[in-house]
Amino acid sequence: MLNREEELWTLLRLGGHPMGALSLSAFRSLYAGEAEQRALLGTRIQEWMLRRQKHEVLTLPGKYHQTLSVNLEPDWVAAYAEIRDNEQLRAIEKIGRMRILLERGKREVVLDVLDNLQETAKALIFCQYRETVHWFAEQLGDSSVTLTGALTNKARDRAVHRFQQDPSVRWLVATIDTAGVGLNLTAATYVFFVSRP
Repeated sequence: MLNREEELWTLLRLGGHPMGALSLSAFRSLYAGEAEQRALLGTRIQEWMLRRQKHEVLTLPGKYHQTLSVNLEPDWVAAYAEIRDNEQLRAIEKIGRMRILLERGKREVVLDVLDNLQETAKALIFCQYRETVHWFAEQLGDSSVTLTGALTNKARDRAVHRFQQDPSVRWLVATIDTAGVGLNLTAATYVFFVSRP
């Protein structure tokens, strides 16, 4: 986010706008400071700006958030209690082990939900641990692709492309750290966070 008028100068210069050809001092003296100067700046950059009001753009359906509560099986609850009560583990170790255990305990529930989605649906399945990513990939087979930090950039790009373009690839299973930011995954109609507490 820009805070001062002169911070816009670099962007104008990089973008090839004629105002970017001015020296910084000339730009400041013409466009920075007083309200009249800022108004002139706004007028001059209008020719390069593209602004759309919300009512002018495509209307997308709203997000629908649903939280599914999972009751863990007695074996999982016992394993959780064992970790919690283990006084030889440091708190951070307990938290890590409990998170892995809880993610494992939710896998089957997510798999059941995926089985009930319409046949054309595509979904992103975010996990915290690679073990869970591999488990889902094994269960979902060829209809899935995975993204983890172990993949090369080229392999990641191929996986994203397959998910986006191939109708037979319905599931992209990824670690949050690898796919949580910076990817264009518009083919998905559903998103699952297996690692949510």
